[in-house]
Amino acid sequence: MKTRRAVTVADIIITAAVIAVAVFLLFAPRGAGGKLTAEVYYEGKLVYVAELGEQKEPSVYEVNGVTVEFSPDGARVVDSPCPDRICVETGLLARPGDTAACVPRRVIVRIAGIPEVDAVS
Repeated sequence: MKTRRAVTVADIIITAAVIAVAVFLLFAPRGAGGKLTAEVYYEGKLVYVAELGEQKEPSVYEVNGVTVEFSPDGARVVDSPCPDRICVETGLLARPGDTAACVPRRVIVRIAGIPEVDAVS
């Protein structure tokens, strides 16, 4: 028969530390260390670049019927005449690598830049 080991003070401290680190990582502010740009491609060619860090107020760019809004927080496709509107449902693009594509209209919006290096990296 196995005996149960009692919970020690060290077990409680380790568990509390793991929970504290998890909560910190969950709510820690995220952002980019370098400049973030939003790139708009039409038919595979770069047609517009917006510097997101320098946006003071939202601006709008339209290509082939697809309307893209740029703000200090990121970029988003706000309107598209395509039937499924998956590109609109993608929502805010805020981190490097985030992408929204309107395949029927041949438009891609992509966030480019260098991600912030944090203490965990």
